[in-house]
Amino acid sequence: MTDIWKISNNYKDARFKKYEYQEHNEQSVNIRDLDNTNYEFIIQDQNDYIHYNQGYLCVQLQILKNDGTNITAADNVTFVNTGNLFTKAELRINNVTAEYVDNPDLARQVLGLANFTEDYLKGEASNMLYYPDTSDTTQKYQNVYIGVADQKLDTVENINKFLKNVRYNTNYNDGFAKRSVISKNSNIFKIWIPLRHYFAFLNTYDNAMSQLVFRFTFTRNTSENMLIADDGGYKVSFKDLTMWLPHVIFTDEFEVKYLPEIQQTFSLDWTTFRLFQVNNLISKTGSCIVNTALDRVEGVYVIPQLDNRSNNIKKNNMIFDNLNITQAHVRANNQKYPDEDYNTDFSMTTQNYNRQYKDFLASGLNTNNSLHGPLIDYLSYGSLYPIFYFDTSAHSYITNINSIKLEFFWQLKEYPASSYRFYFVVLEKRRAELNMSKHHFKMLQTLNV
Repeated sequence: MTDIWKISNNYKDARFKKYEYQEHNEQSVNIRDLDNTNYEFIIQDQNDYIHYNQGYLCVQLQILKNDGTNITAADNVTFVNTGNLFTKAELRINNVTAEYVDNPDLARQVLGLANFTEDYLKGEASNMLYYPDTSDTTQKYQNVYIGVADQKLDTVENINKFLKNVRYNTNYNDGFAKRSVISKNSNIFKIWIPLRHYFAFLNTYDNAMSQLVFRFTFTRNTSENMLIADDGGYKVSFKDLTMWLPHVIFTDEFEVKYLPEIQQTFSLDWTTFRLFQVNNLISKTGSCIVNTALDRVEGVYVIPQLDNRSNNIKKNNMIFDNLNITQAHVRANNQKYPDEDYNTDFSMTTQNYNRQYKDFLASGLNTNNSLHGPLIDYLSYGSLYPIFYFDTSAHSYITNINSIKLEFFWQLKEYPASSYRFYFVVLEKRRAELNMSKHHFKMLQTLNV
């Protein structure tokens, strides 16, 4: 299919009679406001052209106390970054699974840290509840007073004494503070998440599509995993879920000229992400198999985290733990990568992890030398977001064969205080065969099996 079908954000050119968003409702008559609920959207307007690349999932949210009453200024609670709304997300096209992702919002957190810029945070990301944490606390005030209690402000001298004892709060969490403003007092608010952030197929394929049935399924998370608070006793209420999709009407002249193209069968290639985890680890050294499918592996993000951050409203599950990892590497079909282990020292006195930090930034093409610079700095990487990235695409002679056995090896400086886990975000090459006029969609393998 030629690029003439590509929309590319140019909605006003001569091809279009109309480009307009339409709201699509979730399949249930009433939104089920329960944890672990499946929400489904079935789009079967087979005669319309739809630009899924620019579609959004709109979620209307509210934080309440467990008894159903509103929270107040005394309740120090808000959503974790991204909201962590769903445990699963699936896209099926003509009843064929194109993409399936566990913990999709954690994957969005990782890929956002790698790819987003400060400019993007101020724009579309701010409407997605994407405000990264700047400390592992729930402190939302930038300044603290360290002087005596009940300091009187009745004279100039006392005011000066007070001001001299005001300090910048080094534990201030900018992300927590900004998310708190949005959700305070049980405000009902909407967030708009681009569908392309959940499903990489839609990010890559920027064309108008027709004659196909799209089924989107999202499985709701628990309130304990969506919220961060000083104490328990809170729950999340889903007020509404809708999907907004641009419907396109082309001019008659355009359709007559290019309609034969959609009657052809062609293949699509894209790189998607898949997430799985290995938890309840207690050893100082170890290895584990990274589950792979029948698709070529382009790269792997490894995210270490203590187990007690999960299902715990008092712990932030969108912050990660370096675990005092001292060595790490992967083996793809028994070939070691990198040849020389990642050797790290995350102690505050040494902070030796430059190689890992630069490789993580490079995974999103957002290095210190890029126009906008990285989203997270060196210190934040070590203390909040110690994400390892292994670029296996540079070794296609290892990964582009008929099968892949991928293993991760690690060593810690000392035994951890509690059990821990590793999340793996695996970047995989996918391929599909498509013929819209025949309502045909079929997944193809990208390895030579």
